[in-house]
Amino acid sequence: MEDHTTDPGDDQGSGHMRTKVQAGAGLVARAGDGLLVAPGEVSMDSLQPLLTTLDEVCGTEAGAGRNLVRRVVGHLVTADPEAVPDFAVLAPTGEGWAVLLHGAVELVIVRAAGEERLDGRAAATWVDRLLPADVTGFAAGAPGVTAGEPPGPFDLRAGIVPGAGAVMAAGAATGAPPAADRPVAQAGAAAAHAAAAPPARPAAPA
Repeated sequence: MEDHTTDPGDDQGSGHMRTKVQAGAGLVARAGDGLLVAPGEVSMDSLQPLLTTLDEVCGTEAGAGRNLVRRVVGHLVTADPEAVPDFAVLAPTGEGWAVLLHGAVELVIVRAAGEERLDGRAAATWVDRLLPADVTGFAAGAPGVTAGEPPGPFDLRAGIVPGAGAVMAAGAATGAPPAADRPVAQAGAAAAHAAAAPPARPAAPA
């Protein structure tokens, strides 16, 4: 999977949740509307089966949350428990969301009525839930993670990036962000283009 971080002008629609990666040790991966967060020091080898599953299921199928969780459970049942890192996965189901947590990872579920926190350490194996469609956001990461600021103009659409956690939120604004809020690469490109433009010619004498 390649890394694609985009601006609000390329939003996928009202059902899409924008995703902001929180800096720190770990990995965050996204395929379609599916998300995987593995906080802390992790190896690509230990995560590869989960990354492959995320890509195969959510990269090709919409509303695949149930299938994603079932596939991940199948991996956990057969894998060496010591070789599986702490992680959280979540994806929409069509009627809501499916989530699964394993190990020292927490998920904050945001609704209009308030927040709920799930802890992967609450079970000897894993914690999984089906959530209704009234969820408006998530925050996934190491124990103590908070929803913090909404994603704003940033959105991880697909790929694998370093990060200790991720915040997801629905209802993104439309239209291009102001220059001060654009990613640095975009703002720099705009400035370079303006500097390269030729000066305006003086008006011809009457």
